[in-house]
Amino acid sequence: MLQNEKTISESTTTNRDNISNSPKINELFESYYSQLYLSECHVTIDSLNFFDYIKIPSFSVEIKAELDSPTTINEVSDTIDKMKGGKARMGLQWIVVKHLKISYYLLYLICW
Repeated sequence: MLQNEKTISESTTTNRDNISNSPKINELFESYYSQLYLSECHVTIDSLNFFDYIKIPSFSVEIKAELDSPTTINEVSDTIDKMKGGKARMGLQWIVVKHLKISYYLLYLICW
């Protein structure tokens, strides 16, 4: 992408005047953002109670219990079996997945 494709060639002031002069456009942006960051935040009671009116979904007791239960060896095994090491058979991702699969297999043979 060329540098001139990224530039802002024209902007509009608060008075609805069009500006095409680059230094003036820079001044306009500088003024706008200076005022934006200096402005104070006015918090109202309604904005503080915003979340009181939103219904946030929650998990059932059964789902919570399932999610809190320990990970099983079958879940680990299934997940490792489903991992793909990349099509090119090279690179860091393939090495990590291959290492996990071999390490898991060896640990499985030794421990179970």
